[in-house]
Amino acid sequence: MNIDDLSWQARHHGGVSPRMVRTLLDLGQLELLIQAAQERGDWNCAQAAARELCAAAEFERALALLVPFTDVGWRAAEWTTAEIMIRRGEGDEALAMVRPDAAARGDGHACARYAELAVMAGRCDEAIAVLTPHLGESWLLWHLTKVTEGHGRDDEVLDLLARAAERTGSESTGRLDGWQVLLATA
Repeated sequence: MNIDDLSWQARHHGGVSPRMVRTLLDLGQLELLIQAAQERGDWNCAQAAARELCAAAEFERALALLVPFTDVGWRAAEWTTAEIMIRRGEGDEALAMVRPDAAARGDGHACARYAELAVMAGRCDEAIAVLTPHLGESWLLWHLTKVTEGHGRDDEVLDLLARAAERTGSESTGRLDGWQVLLATA
């Protein structure tokens, strides 16, 4: 297994398709997915099986299944590992492992995923802080409202949305229009 193979799998749904993985899980074939992940290096099987094992509180087994993928630097495996660690009660360690560095903070996708994990670990402040610089992108504006929903941060989020609306004025910026901010505020 190498990073190029994993990238190809992700782009082309190589190996077992996500739909087939869901079907196999529905049929109770978890061990078959684990076998495919271990023997064939199938990412779709590994991720689904690890999440299923985590749901059954088999954390060690779930994490062990992801090791070959994290060893080659597969970012998706690192995110899934962090998710399992948070569910196991190791939020600080998990977030430290995937926290975006200065260069990655410019990547909205990395910040969005980190924000999800931060909220899962009970760190809503950190989620808001990592997303705030990206509020010029409409999809991240929506993501902020989604991940903070139900966490008692509505006033702070509304304030951020109001500031985003002020920056857009009445003209489109090409990335964010005032109407998008209004919809997110509603």
